[in-house]
Parts: sequence; C-alpha cells; structure tokens
Amino acid sequence: MLQSRVTAVILSIANLRRYNQLGAKGLKDKRHQHPGCQPLLSLVEQAQLLQTLQTRTADGGLWNSRKVGEWIGNLQERPVRVQRGWDYLRSLEFRLRIPRPEQDLTDLETQEAWKKKLGQRAKKIQHQHPLAAVEVWAMDEHRLGLKPIIRRVWTRYGEQPIAKVNWRYQWLWLYGFVYPSTGETYFWILPKVNIELFNKVLADFAKEFGVGKDKHIILTKDLRRLAYQQTSSGSRRFTLGIYALPFSQAATSRASVAFDK
Repeated sequence: MLQSRVTAVILSIANLRRYNQLGAKGLKDKRHQHPGCQPLLSLVEQAQLLQTLQTRTADGGLWNSRKVGEWIGNLQERPVRVQRGWDYLRSLEFRLRIPRPEQDLTDLETQEAWKKKLGQRAKKIQHQHPLAAVEVWAMDEHRLGLKPIIRRVWTRYGEQPIAKVNWRYQWLWLYGFVYPSTGETYFWILPKVNIELFNKVLADFAKEFGVGKDKHIILTKDLRRLAYQQTSSGSRRFTLGIYALPFSQAATSRASVAFDK
C-alpha cells in the first residue's frame, strides 16, 4: 500500500515538472510515438541473411536457430542469443517442416518426357477402343518395417522441403495400386517380392477391377521387377500396359496377364 502511494507521488511530481516545462502538451502519452530500439539487423543485412539461408551452412549441414544466431553474432561481432536466430527465421517466413522423401536417382527431365508419352499412350488406347473405359493406375512396392527418421528443417512458407533418401531395410512388402483420378487404392501386404507373387497380385487386381474388352487399365510401373505370365490354351487374355517409372532411365514395355474365363 505504501509503495503504491510512493509511486503515485513520484508520477505526480514528474507530470508537474513536464507541465511546467511544456505546458499541456507535456501531459500527453507519447509511448505510441516511441520508435523502440534499433533492430539487430538492418534491411540490407536481413536480405543478406535471407540469401545465405538458401545455401548450406559452413559445416555443410542444415540451418537452425543456433547457427543463425552464430551467423548474426559473427556479423555484429558480439554474442547473440539462440532466440534471436529463431526470431529472424520466423520473421523471414521460415518454418519447421519434415521433408518429403524423394528417390535419390530421380531425373525430373525424364519424368516429364514419360508423362507426355503416357498421355499419348492413353489417347491411343482410347482411340482403338472407343466404347471401352480407359483408366490410368499407378503401382509400386514398398518395404514396411524399420524406418529412418526424417527430422524437421527450416523452410520458407509455401515451400515443401525434399530429403534425398536411399531406403535400406526389409520386413514386409506393400504392393500398392492407386487411381489418381479418384484417389481409390488397392493393396496387398506380402512377405517378399518375386515374379510369382507379382503375377498373382496383377491377376487379382485385374479381376477385382474387371479388366476386359469393356475396360482397359494402363498400369504405370518401374521395370526393376517386371513379371510375365504365359497364356494357357483356353484362357482369356487381357493386357495391362506397364510403363517405366523414370528413376535412372526411361523404358517402355508391356506384360500380358492371362485369366480364366
């Protein structure tokens, strides 16, 4: 109680002094006009930091709050807290995100050429079978089990970081099919990958989705594990177009799958 009274008396004295010196203007609240302290980095230095964040750190690693703080400290020639590194990463519209894995042998130029060829192939099949439905599906296998951890990294808002990976583990195998136009999926989980199992999965897939004269499916698949099945006499043949998914090289092939009547 005594402390609050002392504070009020001090404020009154200060207000009286400003009134005597400046008149009524001295009693105005000017806190909103106070510019505050100077920013740690000027606009030019912030632009320099933004450009630096597009490259690797001096040790070849990724940027984080501590390294940004150290970079600012070296620029200012004085110690800078880690929190200031976080503040400037946020102010420059960076955020922590987990990168999306991408095959380290991916060739973007080959992928674009493959997409163009796939579209032309779909139109050709539709022209050959105008009354049949033509669908483009994607298929691949993936091992399930022990998985490396991908940690978060700083990236600009609206950007998706990519982490180059080389998966090396084995447990179970997921044979997955997806129809991108609708998002429909179909999958098997099997203990291994070989030609015999792959043919059985293809046969089941074609039977499940009614592949025949009234329906054709173009199935995109990499050629590293391509399966073939001989057609026995008395069986009905349906064909699935299997195209190379371009990782290291482009290739095109077709595999025939036979089904009982």
